Order: sequence, then C-alpha cells, then structure tokens
Amino acid sequence: MKTSNKATTPWACQHSDDASAIDAYIEGVGEWATIARTQPVDGVNPQEIAEQIIRAVNLYEKQQSMLAEMVMTLKLCLECEGITWEAEHDAEILINRFEAMKK
Repeated sequence: MKTSNKATTPWACQHSDDASAIDAYIEGVGEWATIARTQPVDGVNPQEIAEQIIRAVNLYEKQQSMLAEMVMTLKLCLECEGITWEAEHDAEILINRFEAMKK
C-alpha cells in the first residue's frame, strides 16, 4: 500500500490494488480519518481519481491561505497615508470580492 505525504498536506491518499482511500486531517480531534473511497469502474482508475481529488483540495487550501494574507496586506495598505484614490478603490473591490467568496 502506498501512502501520500500526510505531513505536508491536509488531505492524502492510501492506495491498494483494488481501491484508494482519501484521508483528511480532522483538526477538531487531531487525527487522520478516511472520508471517502474510490472504487474501480470500467475505464476509471481509482488511484488517479483519488489523486485528482486530493490535488484539488490541497491546492484550494493553499490558495485560500495566500488570498487571506493578500487581503490582510491590502487592508494594511489602505491605512497608509498617500495612497491614490484608484489604488484604494481597487483594493476595496478585491477585499469585498474575497469576503463575499468566503460566504
């Protein structure tokens, strides 16, 4: 059985010959748990599907963290003296879009 590197990602896979388990780190209990399994279907490789799912989730997690940091930086910029009206306007639009996306 092959296991992805769980230390660096919030989701990982465990593969066997006939299926793949998708594991997620559950922060509330501080443990890893299998949350889904992919089974072989004609023309579909369960390992490839599981890997695609965890890549998408892990990428989303990384992007959300980066976006939150960017919004925090924009908010700090808005507090600076001498910022142009155009820059302030654009920053506020991006902050509002990010805030709406989180809901």
